[in-house]
Amino acid sequence: MNEIEEYYYEEQLKNQKYYHGTSSIFNIQIIKPSIETGIFSEDFRKNNRDKVYITTSIGSAERYAQKAVDKFGGSPVIYEVKPDYDTLAARIDCEYITDFAIVVRKVSKHGCSALD
Repeated sequence: MNEIEEYYYEEQLKNQKYYHGTSSIFNIQIIKPSIETGIFSEDFRKNNRDKVYITTSIGSAERYAQKAVDKFGGSPVIYEVKPDYDTLAARIDCEYITDFAIVVRKVSKHGCSALD
């Protein structure tokens, strides 16, 4: 990828909306890796425990939120997040990893609502 292509790719990533699904029992403003929090919603996951998983798909975030609810209780919550762009890396399809993500707002089925 040349410099111009890289610039446009990075701009595209920054203009993308990213989501993280979790349980309502967690009151979070910064999403940190499970290795830091000690909270593992997916016990089978052995790799990238030093990363935060985010997605560009609300449907995917809803599935992850339900997994968190099944394990920890509460109700599903989807957050729109801003990733650490310096460490943002694509995985498969609409899935990404990053070192941390900042919660921008809570997403409801009727659109977005600002956080208090």
